[in-house]
Amino acid sequence: MFFRYFCEPGDADEWVARMMLMHLHDRCERVRLFAEMGKPEDVTGFTGEAEELRRLLKSNGFFQKLDERTQKSLLNGYNPALITLREMGDKYAPSEHTWAFYQLLSSYAHSHPIGFMRNSEERRDGLPNETDKTYVPGVLSWLATLLDDATKVFQQIPAGVSEWKAGS
Repeated sequence: MFFRYFCEPGDADEWVARMMLMHLHDRCERVRLFAEMGKPEDVTGFTGEAEELRRLLKSNGFFQKLDERTQKSLLNGYNPALITLREMGDKYAPSEHTWAFYQLLSSYAHSHPIGFMRNSEERRDGLPNETDKTYVPGVLSWLATLLDDATKVFQQIPAGVSEWKAGS
């Protein structure tokens, strides 16, 4: 869903704003990580990059059209996108099953207990079982549809965006 959002058609300024926002989020996450690790040289480097990305975002025509409250919120670096993941799901995967699939996959990706324990009383050992055989094909089909749509939209990224590079 995030890749589909990233590829959403729009003018070059909007696409570049999406790209810069993802880079800003990345730099801010790195600042937080390296601050926790006690690595001041990395904190300094990524802080400088984050400030440059904020400057570039503030000068971006699309970003300037956003209301001041939204701009301020996005510039804090906690949000990698202009919209929430829930909004992405509603827009790009409008199905009653989207959040069930998302929670299931998220649990596996983030090693939460549901990912390594069980989804039913019969599933406690990691061996093939009827529960897995029921949902795995549905999840894969759902993901294939999302990826196919995102790939088609990716082909339509506007001309002119290649001029912007992170940190330049």
